[in-house]
Amino acid sequence: MIRALLYILMVPILLLSCKTYHEKSMDTQHAIKNYDYQEALNLTAGNKFLKRKKNTLLYHLELGRLFHLQGQYKESNKHLNYADDLMDYQNSLADFAASVIVNSNAKKYRAEDFEKILIHYYKALNYSYLNQTEDALVEARRMNLKEMELGEKGAKSYNRDAFGHLLMGQIYETSHEYNNAFIAYRNAYEAYNEDYLKLGESAPEQLKLDLLKTASLSGLYSELTRYEKEFNIKYTPRSNPYGEVILYWENGQAPFKVEKNYIFSLVGGAGGFYFVDDEQTMEIPFLGNPNNNSFSNLTAIRVAMPKYRHTTPFYQSNYSTIKVNGTETHKRLATVENINQVADKALQDRFMKDLGTHLTKLAINKLAQQALKSDSTTEALGMVLEGLGFITEQADTRNWQSLPSLINYSRIPLTRPDTNLIQITLINQFNQEEIIEIPIVSKGNQIQFKNIFTPDRILPNDSTLRYFNDSLTFNTISP
Repeated sequence: MIRALLYILMVPILLLSCKTYHEKSMDTQHAIKNYDYQEALNLTAGNKFLKRKKNTLLYHLELGRLFHLQGQYKESNKHLNYADDLMDYQNSLADFAASVIVNSNAKKYRAEDFEKILIHYYKALNYSYLNQTEDALVEARRMNLKEMELGEKGAKSYNRDAFGHLLMGQIYETSHEYNNAFIAYRNAYEAYNEDYLKLGESAPEQLKLDLLKTASLSGLYSELTRYEKEFNIKYTPRSNPYGEVILYWENGQAPFKVEKNYIFSLVGGAGGFYFVDDEQTMEIPFLGNPNNNSFSNLTAIRVAMPKYRHTTPFYQSNYSTIKVNGTETHKRLATVENINQVADKALQDRFMKDLGTHLTKLAINKLAQQALKSDSTTEALGMVLEGLGFITEQADTRNWQSLPSLINYSRIPLTRPDTNLIQITLINQFNQEEIIEIPIVSKGNQIQFKNIFTPDRILPNDSTLRYFNDSLTFNTISP
């Protein structure tokens, strides 16, 4: 009777705690889709789950992104800088013990590798909008250090983040560091060709032109000739007295993690013991004592692993036209970072390692429960712990959810010395055209950055969205 009462009392509490992070932040995601970033900020700031100590990093990442969307760039960088510092101090013995005794969701949140790169993207944009060019340049250099650090640790999701190197090159170029810009563009080009092709992306045409330009400006004429032949492009120097805009279009909402369950049993073989799943598609060795008879009772071990679920962007990334002051250009918005695919690859590359570690942890816990059950005085406790262990096994479903799913870009020459109107025509899911208008004030021959975000359709009954130059807030105007 005591055992049954314990089950009854504990199950509702455990089921409440089993919600994924996405389910706990649905109101925030809904506010983002409605372009109501202030409401999203309010909901995030009041989210009790995010305010737990183990989620401090994620809390500041989300706030940093939302303040960026609000055009509050200083406040955004305050949170992103804090999150950036936290990323290096998220490992501890107590944290590891919590993940072993309870579940993976109990440890402090650790950012995915691609999130560690994207934090510099938003910090660099913030500094650029605040006219703090030197600080933006520092972010480019820190991004380079982060790339090298991830490479040394053997990150497999991609050996080099092509998008990170592309952004580095652009920041170096705006600071007239053409040799560094060339190196970054070259690294980006090689990463797209060697690493990102596996993810379905190739080097954008604009990157090839930027590579030729910086090779020429750096006096690297042999490199210029080599790439001219490789690209089949003859480089012609061009100057624009009114400058250019590097436009980033962030499309859709980031994928979110859900839980996927696997059932394993420990079976013996000639080479020792192996975990085998119920469909017999996976076999993972376990370094245990083959003479230990208690291992034969390890069946129905439930393992909860995270899996990304994608959201479909409302706008089609491959179809867009760009006009500058009423004249259509030959530029296009090319996809430079597919966060859906990069996120999937990050989990896939470490899946077997994480699964093996997780299974070993669960097997040890189950052996401890069986040891309790072997003693008649503690049998009830052992059975309760076994049942609770099966229920409380949870995957870590946290991730930076306010990110976009796709990042596209184009480099657009301005044609007027004052205010230029850039019009982007997008195609939505229903093959209808919708227009975004972006007024950009020329700053002479300087390169400017601009990013826009479309988490969902612009607004019902309106076909034009206007972004202002000094902020990401917007007004809608009639069709």
